[in-house]
Amino acid sequence: MGLTEAAREYLGVPFKHQGRTRAGMDCAGLVYNAAKDCGVSLVDVEPGYGRLPSGAIVEGVLALSDKLTKFPRNVELQKDDILVFRFTDEPQHLAIFTGANLIHAYSAAGKVSEHKFVGFWRSRLVAVYRITV
Repeated sequence: MGLTEAAREYLGVPFKHQGRTRAGMDCAGLVYNAAKDCGVSLVDVEPGYGRLPSGAIVEGVLALSDKLTKFPRNVELQKDDILVFRFTDEPQHLAIFTGANLIHAYSAAGKVSEHKFVGFWRSRLVAVYRITV
C-alpha cells in the first residue's frame, strides 16, 4: 500500500487540532498515520503546537526523519509526495499528493478530504518531501 492509498483510508475523519486517531486528526496526524500504515516511521510533532504552527516546527520535524528527502517546490510532483504549504509567511500545513489531487486534514472542510490540486494550493506550496526507503 502506498501513502495515497493509506491516506484515503482516513477520508471523512473529523478534523481535530493535534489529533492522531480516527476520532479526529490534523494534517500532521494524517501524514504521520498514513506513513505508519505503510510501514514508514516518521518523527511526529511534539504535542502543544499552535493552531498555525511555525515553519520551524513543520519542516523541522520532517527534516528529522531519515526516511524523507526534501525537494524544492518546483520539482515534478510524484504520487505519494508530502506537500508543505503556507497560509501566511511560514510553512504551516501538510498534504499528500495523489497524482492529481490532495488529501489532507483541513480545518475549513472539517475533515480529512480529497480535492483537486489547483491554483489556491499551488500558489502556497513551499516544499516537497518524498519517502526514500
